[in-house]
Amino acid sequence: MSKIPPIKLSPQEAPVISLDGVSLNLTSGAGEVNILRDINLQVPRGQSIGLVGPSGAGKTSLMMIVAGLERASAGEVVIGGFSYQDRSEDDLAKFRRGNVGVVFQDFHLIGTMTALENVALPLEFAGRPDAFERAEAALDAVGLGARIVHYPGQLSGGEQQRVALARAFVGNPALLLADEPTGNLDQETGDRVIELMFTLAKTNSTTMVLITHDPAIAERCDRIIRIVNGRIVDENATDGRRTDPDSISRQERAGDC
Repeated sequence: MSKIPPIKLSPQEAPVISLDGVSLNLTSGAGEVNILRDINLQVPRGQSIGLVGPSGAGKTSLMMIVAGLERASAGEVVIGGFSYQDRSEDDLAKFRRGNVGVVFQDFHLIGTMTALENVALPLEFAGRPDAFERAEAALDAVGLGARIVHYPGQLSGGEQQRVALARAFVGNPALLLADEPTGNLDQETGDRVIELMFTLAKTNSTTMVLITHDPAIAERCDRIIRIVNGRIVDENATDGRRTDPDSISRQERAGDC
């Protein structure tokens, strides 16, 4: 059985995300569909990326490839020096378990498990004897220390997303991937979740890729990358010189046309 190493990088070493000529093609009844086309991307440790673009542009597909949940049709995917080339699904799952946290728009909590059990689950799979102690600490860090025995159906949407955040961060991953994490939340609750996410990422020096349609959220990231029709068409550093956040929304609307 192959041993999957954790990511242990300094800022001077290999990037946490390295994509070289990555493409994704899927077959449909109408023929082959090009989902992603020749994606090249390097993301260093601790950097946050706002991934924007119109619906159907390929943002979620790109995130799934980085997570090892979707196979690229062409190109090379290397995460923290670990190549996905020719890896089995089992190897990718083991690697993801110790190195990659994923937050989905729909929470993806197990309804028959308490908040504590949901957060402890990936640690239990990893064989950690302190799974429940670490899970409780993670829930406390997101302000849910008093809700650990509650089931998802007993929690509000914001609380469920905070449980999902605790689960994503409990293994101290080098990489966090978030797909529209506030899409099902009201504005006030979403703002609190985003604030918490950035705080946790900064505290843990976590590299973060955040898919969003909200220009204000994208502007909080270190870089904004825009995808249209499966290609990276624009990239900007958010160094304070960008003065027109609404340009992201205008460009997305143009891409939808």
